[in-house]
Amino acid sequence: MAEPLGAFTRKLDQNARLALPDVFLEDYPRKIILCPGYDREIRGYTPKEWEKFDRQLAELDKRDPDNADFVRFFRSMAHTVKLDGNDRFKLSEALMTWAGFDGNKREVVVFDSGEYLEIWESNTWNEYIAAKSAEIKALARRKFGTDGNHGDEQPAAGATAPAGDGD
Repeated sequence: MAEPLGAFTRKLDQNARLALPDVFLEDYPRKIILCPGYDREIRGYTPKEWEKFDRQLAELDKRDPDNADFVRFFRSMAHTVKLDGNDRFKLSEALMTWAGFDGNKREVVVFDSGEYLEIWESNTWNEYIAAKSAEIKALARRKFGTDGNHGDEQPAAGATAPAGDGD
């Protein structure tokens, strides 16, 4: 799927319904599986992508307590939503609590991460981005390197990183 790019700010209506931005309608069907994400976001999977993820969950050995916890975390709050005639779907109370919504917080940020939608309460998203901004440069240097090798190769023995921060 060629995912739409960009983040979109939306407001939930009084019934906790989110109108899916038009740009997502081609790639996301009328049915979406919602579940929690790792960072207090809500994930929205197409049925095909959810099936892949759910298969991975099913393959975990649930005799391992960590695996059992992991499966419980995702499957306990997962549910299927169907878009109504106005391309809206309702967020569950459990997922809204997970994502940091309260009665007054109704603004969301939604974007496609490549395999699923991410839906964030807007203040939580802004705090997340602010906290991660310093890490993004370091991650880019680790992944892509500053020496042009894109992180795929290790520097030769005795090689050192350039001085400074590379900006």
